[in-house]
Formats: sequence, C-alpha cells, structure tokens
Amino acid sequence: MQNTEETSSSVQPLTREQKAKLLALAKAKGLKPKAAGRRQPIPLATRVEGGMPLAPVQRGLWFMSQMESQAPERYLLSIAYRLSGQVNMAALQAALDRIVARHEILRTRVINVAGTPRQLIASADSGFALEIRTLSDASEPLPDFTPRPDPEAGLLLGGQLVCLGDGECLLRVALHHLIADGWSLGIFLHELNALYTAFSQGQPDPLPPLPIQYADYAAWQHAQLSDEALETQRDYWRMQLRGAPTCLALPTDRPRPRVQDYDGACASVTLDAKLLNELKALARRHGCTLFMTLLSGWAALMRRLSAQDDIVIGVPTAGRHRREVESLIGMFVNTQALRIDLSDPLDTPALLMQVRDTALAAQRYADIPLEQVVEAVAPTRSLSHSPLFQVMLSLQNTPQQPFTLPGVVASPLEGEATMAQVDLNLTLTETDGGCEGTLCYAKALFDADTVRRYLSYWLRILRGMAEQPDCAVQSLPLLSADERRQVLDEVNAMRVDYPREACVHELVEYQAAAQPEALAVVSDERTLSYGELNRMANQLAHWLVAHGAGPETRVAVALPRGPELVASLLAVLKAGAAYVPLDPAQPSARLNALLHDCAPIVVIASQTTRGALGELPDSATLLECDEAIGPWTRCAEANLAPVSRGLTAKHPAYLIYTSGSTGRPKGVTVPHRAVVNFLHSQRHQHQAASHTRLLAVTTVSFDIHVLEIYLPLIVGGQLHLASDALRRDGERLGRYLNAEAISLFQATPATWKLLLAAGWAGAPGLTGLIGGEAFSPTLAAALIPRVDALWNMFGPTETTVWSTTWRIGAEEVAVPIGHPIANTRVYLLDAEGQPVPTGVPGEIYIGGDGVSLGYFNRPDLTAERFLPDPFCRDTDARMYQTGDLGRRRPDGVLEYLGRDDFQVKIRGFRIELGEIETALLACVGVREAVVTALSGEHEEARLVAYYVAEADTAPTREGLRTALSERLPDYMVPAAWVALENVPLTPNGKVDRKALPAPDESAYAQQPYEAPQGETETALAAIWQSLLGVQKVSRHDNFFALGGHSLLAMQLVSRVQEALHRALPLATLFAFPSISGLAASLDAASQETLSEIPPLKEGVDAPLSLAQRRIWVLSQMDAASGDAYVLAGGVKLEGPLNTAALRQALDRVYARHDVLRTHIEVRDGTPVQVIEAENRGFPLSVVGLDDPRDPPSFQPTFDLTAGPLALAQLVTVSEKEHWLRLPRHTSSPTVGLSAC
Repeated sequence: MQNTEETSSSVQPLTREQKAKLLALAKAKGLKPKAAGRRQPIPLATRVEGGMPLAPVQRGLWFMSQMESQAPERYLLSIAYRLSGQVNMAALQAALDRIVARHEILRTRVINVAGTPRQLIASADSGFALEIRTLSDASEPLPDFTPRPDPEAGLLLGGQLVCLGDGECLLRVALHHLIADGWSLGIFLHELNALYTAFSQGQPDPLPPLPIQYADYAAWQHAQLSDEALETQRDYWRMQLRGAPTCLALPTDRPRPRVQDYDGACASVTLDAKLLNELKALARRHGCTLFMTLLSGWAALMRRLSAQDDIVIGVPTAGRHRREVESLIGMFVNTQALRIDLSDPLDTPALLMQVRDTALAAQRYADIPLEQVVEAVAPTRSLSHSPLFQVMLSLQNTPQQPFTLPGVVASPLEGEATMAQVDLNLTLTETDGGCEGTLCYAKALFDADTVRRYLSYWLRILRGMAEQPDCAVQSLPLLSADERRQVLDEVNAMRVDYPREACVHELVEYQAAAQPEALAVVSDERTLSYGELNRMANQLAHWLVAHGAGPETRVAVALPRGPELVASLLAVLKAGAAYVPLDPAQPSARLNALLHDCAPIVVIASQTTRGALGELPDSATLLECDEAIGPWTRCAEANLAPVSRGLTAKHPAYLIYTSGSTGRPKGVTVPHRAVVNFLHSQRHQHQAASHTRLLAVTTVSFDIHVLEIYLPLIVGGQLHLASDALRRDGERLGRYLNAEAISLFQATPATWKLLLAAGWAGAPGLTGLIGGEAFSPTLAAALIPRVDALWNMFGPTETTVWSTTWRIGAEEVAVPIGHPIANTRVYLLDAEGQPVPTGVPGEIYIGGDGVSLGYFNRPDLTAERFLPDPFCRDTDARMYQTGDLGRRRPDGVLEYLGRDDFQVKIRGFRIELGEIETALLACVGVREAVVTALSGEHEEARLVAYYVAEADTAPTREGLRTALSERLPDYMVPAAWVALENVPLTPNGKVDRKALPAPDESAYAQQPYEAPQGETETALAAIWQSLLGVQKVSRHDNFFALGGHSLLAMQLVSRVQEALHRALPLATLFAFPSISGLAASLDAASQETLSEIPPLKEGVDAPLSLAQRRIWVLSQMDAASGDAYVLAGGVKLEGPLNTAALRQALDRVYARHDVLRTHIEVRDGTPVQVIEAENRGFPLSVVGLDDPRDPPSFQPTFDLTAGPLALAQLVTVSEKEHWLRLPRHTSSPTVGLSAC
C-alpha cells in the first residue's frame, strides 16, 4: 500500500527566498496565509438511529460485494497465528471484547434501505464472537474456518481458537473489507498485544481513548466531497483512462474462466540490500521515490509479458492522511488505476519520469472511490476479470512490528486460504535487510512455477534498470542463459538429411524412370501414367527452352484444372524457369496486373482462360495448351539435364503472389532447395509412399498446391486433381474421397466445413491436413472421428508452404501449431528482437532451409522482412518476420495467437488490408477508407470497411460492394460497411484503429428498432423506461449504455423482484445487459422464480423470517441493549389536526398489517410469531408540551416476547402543530414507516 507522503516525497520544499516571494505575491493578491498546522479537526457526528452513511470507499465495496454475492469471502482479511505457550483464555477473550468496544466499526452492520446502504452500530458490549475448538487427536484435520460474511446481519468479524494440546493453539481472525483494511490488521494486532498483556497481569486497559470513530470520519468525508469536487475528479479519471485496454492479456497457464475465480495462492520474493540500495540511489538521482522505481519495473514486466504497451496497474493508497485516523480500524484504502504508456522505447530515466508524473497527478484526484471511477470510465464489464486493471502493486514503507504475547511465541500461520482480488497482486514491505514481497496470484490462471518465473524476470529488469539506466527498458535482459538456450536451440533441434542439391522435378523424374506405367495423375475421366506425364512435360519443356525459358526467367501458367496443368508446371521446372501460377477465376484486372509485374517470357493458357488475362506484356509469348495437339508435341521427349541448363537447387522454382499492403500484390520467389526440404519433411511425417492417393482441391494460386501436386509424385503415388465443380460440391467431394480410397487430403477449414455440411461420415484410413487459417476446436472435434489422423498445418508463403505441424488430439481445447518441420527454426521475439519467455506472446520469426529468396523486384521490402538470423551459427542464414503472433507452451509446443500487423487470413487466403483500402479509395465518391478484420470466438474473421464519402456524394454499400467485386477476389470483398464522418486519428496523425466503432447489425444487414417481445421483455422495458428516464427502449439496448449505473442497477434488481417475482442476481445484469439477454436469462432460470406467497392457515405458528431470526438471535445475545434494535421515526404535523381521525387511521393500519400486532414466543425451542387480535387498537399515547425546549421523553423498551413492537406518541405543541413519534423494533418491516 502506498502512502500519500511516500508518493509525494519527491516534491522539494521552498527555499527561504522562494517563501518570501510567495508571501509577497499572496499579499499583493489580497490573500491571507492560513496558520500552519491549524487544520480543523474531524468533528464528532451525531448518531442517527436510522443508520449512518457509509464512507464512499465502503459504498463502492458494498456494491461490488452485492454484484459478486457468490464469493463473499473475497472481501475477507485474515489474521492467522500459531500460539505456542500457555494462553490465558480469559485475558484473550477480554482483550478481543475490548477491541470491539473501542472500535464502533467492528460492531457495525450494513443494511439496504431502498437501494442505499446504511451502517448501524451495535452497543459497546457486543463482544467478540470467538469460537473455541479443541482437537483431541493431533492427526485430526483442522476445523474449517471459512466464514460466510453477511453485512446485513452484522457478520463482518469473527474468530476461531483451535486448541491443539501441549500448549499449542491456532488463532484465526477474519474481518470484512467493509470494516477494515490492511493497515487495520496492524492496529488490531498491536491493541491485542497491549490489552492481552495488561489483562493477563490484572491491569486496566492501557490504551488511550480514540479521538473519533470511523462513522465520524465517514460523515466528515461526505461533507468534504461535494458533488462539484467529485465531478472534477470523475472528469480527470474519465480522460486519463479513456480508451485504456479493458483487460491485460497476460500469458496464463489456463484459459480465463467465464466468471472470475478468487481462489489464490502466494509466492515470495526478496530484493537483497544491494539491489534495494541501488534502486534507492537510482530513484534519488531522478527525483523519484522507491515505490515509483519498483512500479516502473513492474510496468515494464507487464509490457514484456503481455506484448501490450498500454499498461494499467492498480495502486492502493492508504488514505490515512489525517492524524485522527492513524489509530482507527476501518476501511480507508482506495485504489487508483495508474496508466503507463510503453509504446515508445524508453530508457530508465524517461520511464521513471512518466511514472512519477502519473503518480503525482493521480494523488490530486485520490478522493473519488474506485467504484465511482469505474462508473465514470464505463469500461466494457466482464464477470471474468476485475474492471480497469488486473494487476496491482503496493509498498509498505513502514515495517510492521512483530506480533507478540507475553509468555507465548506467536508465529504467522502458513498455508491459509488466500483470495486473489486480481490476477497478480504484488505487495512489498521494506525490511532492515532489504525488501520482502508476496505475489498473490489467481490459481485459476497461473501455476506456481509460472509465477516464480515472473518474479525472477522482475528482479532481472530491476537489476538492468539499476545497472544499465541508458538502455531501453524494453530491451533489458529478461531470460537466464538456460532459458535462452531452451527457447532458441533446444526447441529447434530438427536437423534431418535430404538431397540438398536436387531440383523438384528430378524427384519426379526418378519415379517416372522407376515405374513408368504406374498411374500418376487422375483428373475427371482422364489419367496419365508417370511415363506419359514425364514425356508430356519434357516435350513442353523443350518448347519453352526454345522460346527463351531458363534460370531466372518466369513462365506464367493460367490453365483449368486438368493433366495439362500438372504437366505444364513440371515442364517449367525442367526448363529451369520459375512458374507463376494464376487462377483464371480471379478478376481480369488483377490477373493482368500480375502478368505485367512478373514479366513472364511465356504465358501458358487455354482457349477458355485466355480471355481473363487481358493484354499480355510485350515480352511474353502465348502458348495455348489444350487437350488438342500443340506445337510442343513435336519436341524431344528426353529429360533436360539441370547441369546443361545451369540450373541449381538455389534457383527459383516458382513465383507466387500474396496480397500487398499498398494495393500491389507481392511476388514471393521460392527456390528448389526450400521445396525439396519441405516435400521430404512431409514425406516422412505422413509416411507417403507409392500407395499414397492424394486428392488436390486447392487452386494453384495458393501455395499449398505445392504439397498436393508434388508430394504424391515424388513417392510414386497418385495425384487426383479435383475439378472446380467437384471441389465446390461437398456431397460429391465426400463420395469421391471414399470411392477412390483417398489416403491424404489437404484443405482449408472452409472446405472441411463444406464436407461436414454435406453430411460426410468420414473415410477410414484418411490422413487429413487442415491449414490456411485458424479454426475452432469444434471443427477439429467433428473431424477427428472421421479420419485416421488430423494435422494442423501452419506457415507463410515466404517460408515454403508449411513451417510447423501438429497432430491434433481428440480433446484439445485450443489446437496448437505444433513443432517446426525438419531443418526449420522458429523464434518468438518481442518488438526489440529479444526472445520471449515460455508462455509469453511474441512475433513468429522463421529461419532454416525453407526461407524463400524474398519478394520479386522488391529489394526494400525483402530487406525489411527477410533479416539476418542472429541466433544461427551459419553467418549467411536468414529469418523471415511473419507478422504472426504465437507463444510456446512449457512442453515446447507452439500456439498461434493471430496477426500482429494488418494482414489477415480469410477463408485460407492471406490478405493485406491495405490492398482492399486502395481499391476502395479508387471507387467514386470515397474520400477516406479503412478496412479491418473482426472475429468472435470460434468465428471466421469478417472484413469490415469504414469509409468517408466525398462532399455532396453518397455512395451506397451495394454500389461499393459491386465496385470491389470487379477489382478483387470475392474473399477480399468486405462483409460489413460503416459510413463515417471522419476517420479517427491518433495524436501522431495515424489512423486510430482502436477508436473505430464496432459495426452493429445494421452494418451487415439493415436492422431497424426492435420492440420488446413477450411478457418478460415488455415488463423489463417498462422498468428501464422508468428508472432511466427514456421514452423508448429497444430489446437490444444496453442498460449501462443508456445511463445505468450501480445505484440504478440495485434499484433495477429490487423492481424486477417486485414486478416479476423473480430473483435477479446483480451479476446477471452485468452478464446480460440488454433487454433480450436479461429476459432470456430470467426465463431460463424459472426454477428461481419467486412464487406467490400463500396465506398462512389459522392456528398455525408462523416461523420468523430469515431477517427476523437474525435480529432475534442478536437481541438474545445482547439482551441488555435492546434499544440498539429500535429505529426511530416521526413526522411534524402542521395545521389543525383531527385527533380522532388520526387514531382511527392508525387503528386501521394496525388491523391491516399482522406484523404490527406480532410478538415472539419460544415454543419447543423455536421462536415463532404470535399475532394479536385485529381489534386491539394501535398503542397511541397523547401528551402535551409545556416547554418546547424540554420535549417529553419517549424511549420505549420493546419486549419481543410480550409486545407490542410498534407504538406511537402524539405530542401537542399547539392547536396547529403536533409531533407524531413512531419508533419500531427492527423485527418490523424496514419500510413500515413509509407504508404507515
């Protein structure tokens, strides 16, 4: 916990000269200096019998506890000690009782009065409820001590003393955060020590009386915090936290639960004296405090772990800046959300300056409770995590005194249950030898080993800050030497031999020579044997050579799917050129642009595809290659020796285009060696051989065709080439897989879904490969029972098809991308190029033999993305920066996390959003354009186009969609369209993509206002209209977006219960904030419906309600203080009063409400309600007032067993003024007075 004084200690005092100048200036302005040290003391507040207001921070806690009613123990503070020695039980109980008597807050309960919490204070002799247990057997497990706090019943404090024998005891105390904070625990233990010491020696209470009580502080704070002052603070935090991330994406060992789990554990950390002194010296040099330095290191760690540069950390402030409250037990702590920007590389001094400025500015706005800050900022709420921040840091710079008792050795009890308020909460305390800390963590998210690693990283960052202050904090060493070796070398030890000097076509030629009659290609009704395929390819290759094809030249291939396509690709390879595969189905303008970019020496097309290509480059020769005999058939049939062509494994095998960020597609040049390495790795992984039958369904413009076409041909297997009609028909595709006994099938998730949608039951013996984009575990789970093996494949075009693979298990929640293929290295690096720890997200870099040659005619872009590999012993090695994010599990398996830049995968195709933006800007009437990709959990990504129209123009969505369809493939046409007045920009003038509005349903398909449907929605809409002051509510409106806040939420809960007779937990409203969602939840929870209450039969004893029973038990425990349970009330009546009519009205009210005529009797040990006759009449006494300054006493004592429990006194002041006093016992209804 950070004290205000510690945070502000960097502010230097004024010199004598500066003080003189300041006083002179003030005098000139007519200002008079206040006398030093003359702050007005906190006044004593008048105790109101109807309850006192809560302090603002209490009120926020009360609301949060109502919302999280399923885990009330989250708000408990605990004290646990082992006491070794002879414990004086009487002195211990007396000391605990005296502490309760000293501090009103410890005998306080909180009630809900019409949605507003009030605190009621019990009498000073309430005592401390200490449960004493004795264990007769040392092996007997310890009794449970998990109190279920109930603020309304006053169950906010409790204790247990477990006697173990042989002078051993365990003392456990639990206090609710509504009545205590961490500082209070020290006060509690200090007073327990002093009082126990005195009482055990027969001495009186040695403690001085308290100057004020917590209720006085709460009332004073309410008076200090005016609405205007609070609004100023709300404005500050609203601006400070606007646009902050709602959740810090820390790497966790398990997925975050849908509802936050508060089960926690702790790990310890120590900063030795040397490091601590170095950090203090660093802080002094830069005008900071130790806390600011520790916070800077903590923020730097969070940035390194989360790969986010916008970090929000919760920092508790003690709130005890008044001397009167230093010795008070109570809830004073508030928590501030400090936001730290790590988007730019910062050295240690720069980071310290930012953190110092942020912390000091926050102190000026420290009075507003966190709960009100949350309401002001209005972040997207989730039950899965705390709002605003999920990590905290606090520093106790005043060491706590050890707890001791005379004659008893007290030692803290380890292993007690720990509540995790947030994901990670680091609490530090300065000691004589350094600094000790405890990191409390959520066990639902983290393992102990993970948390210990994080602490070691934090210490390494702090050392780096102290030793290398000029180094960018983001670049400071994080990993140990062992960890670095593990994440760089051990996981990449996949060296495998393969024919490094061979070309792709040579592997096919080997099979053609070995088994020329074997079936090689099957396409519709046509087939080619290996001999036929090789001869056709050779003849075409000779023709290509005659027309200039050779190494470093390119041949474009735009053919329909058939044997000629396969032969043409092989022919280009044999000729020594690189083929450029084109999909004739793509828009003509795009195909023509690609042709002019790659400048092919030959274009191979057919009569059916030639028209889609447009005007060919001047350098290109056209060859129409159809089933009919062509000019190549007169050429030689022999293989062309690579040596004679000057061809090596380093030359390009193909040039394939991917989407480009500037609107210009990028051509990736892949050499033979990379392809041969890839094919050999897949050959061994999938045990491909002459028995392999592979069905190819992918267009050749997608690089995964390389596996489909060449893998079966290099092992002597069969390549089945699906026609366009077959690959788009799920039912036919499924039949073909089974009828032809296909053994290997590769497809994108979209094609696999097509099969499943057609009812495909699976194929025995089939190995399935799925890749091209992320897919859901649901899809994997549906496919696994239908195939013999299912592999997830990952890799960018730039590193040759697939770079990592993973065989998917039957019950995997998240499908990983696995391990690198042979001779491939995969690194996960942060923004500074440093390897990230296990479990931490990093950008995926791929090195090894699969790295391509780069981008065709794009040396600048090649240099930007293809980098020297600093982690490989080969000095010429390069690695490719993928732009993909991933992380490595503890077992070394890679997980894919998504794109890091603006590239996305749609239906298996990698797309540069900039290319779509460029096309959109070319449309008539569009001035600005931004395209993003949005996806929900397990949903395919959808493109969203944002556009700003030119003045006086109004392009329609339909018109823009049509225009883009003519320029781009269908998978690059956005699904949603959002018109903007202006594109949001960051302060640096860049597009602020985070500020783009989320598309609503109207962006996809026009959806007008939708009225509430059904009884539940209609009733909810009426309640919302009344509470929120709106005239019209759509069934999709959000309660909080319409102005709802915590107090209105509590009122909504009450009104729903009243109107619908259904229980509505507050958490449900946050989970389902719309009319439709909330109504569905209420209807689904019909078993919790509050049924109609049937009338009680005459002659049957009425049991006490739960609330009455609590009051009954408390009053029996505290019989001497019956007035503590009396609530006073009354009204002043002005004007002539008809006393008879008043008495008659009171008698009628008395007769209407049985509870007013009730007293309590104990029958067979059980308290029951006994109701008097209706005609008894209301107990009303009438008195006169002789002296207005001396009103008559009226302090009735209620006897619960005799009654009455409601009575009144009418005081006649004059003929036109009367006082009607209406006290009642709390066992009567809370709203009784207003009803009366």
